[in-house]
Amino acid sequence: MEAKVLVYHDVNKESDFFAKVDTVAERANALCNIFESFQSWKRITTLEEFEWLIRDPAAAFDEVLTKSVKISVEGNIPVVPEQLALMLGIDRVNYMNILEGRIVTSDCTACKKIRYKQVPRVITIQEYEKYKAYLTFTSGGFIADEAALEASQERFRVYAETPKQLDTLKHWEDLVRIINEHDKRYGFNTTDKVIMSKAFHLLLSRGMEGEFQLNKEYIKNDILKLQYSERQ
Repeated sequence: MEAKVLVYHDVNKESDFFAKVDTVAERANALCNIFESFQSWKRITTLEEFEWLIRDPAAAFDEVLTKSVKISVEGNIPVVPEQLALMLGIDRVNYMNILEGRIVTSDCTACKKIRYKQVPRVITIQEYEKYKAYLTFTSGGFIADEAALEASQERFRVYAETPKQLDTLKHWEDLVRIINEHDKRYGFNTTDKVIMSKAFHLLLSRGMEGEFQLNKEYIKNDILKLQYSERQ
């Protein structure tokens, strides 16, 4: 079996994906930091605890508040988190403001403890679920999972693998080689080069002049069409 040959590597999309993973890690850590800044009873120390928090950060806060404070109320009257927070001086209002993307009040003392002030809004569970396979929870919070990211790199690469795909790639390589050899022997003027590059779906090394080069994105699409047809 012939070895596969790399045809196209989408560096920009790969870099964008890696950056998004880092951003999600930072925003997940920001949620933990916000939650811990507004109350002192509960710390997020495991992945399970984080996933409990992100499912409903508001409900998680109220759950900790009501479970951590023992109040005896006659007549089975339910404890209201808002009232309990007011009694204890817990700034529940601004915690909820942050979760909902609203402006916090000027007297928000807990806000001063937040480390991730540059994070524009609280992460959603949908955003976390999309990238969690590429994250690792450590004692210091979330970090990118380097092994998972390395494995993900293949999604941004297109290879020629089958005989037909490799033959197609060779056709394009031979075309560029022959045209460049002909140019060296007989010469093309700039206008001819521009016309030929468009007609043959090639690139020129210096914009509108220079040597002919493979248009790897065009070849990628050619190979993808072959891969699709060969799967049918």
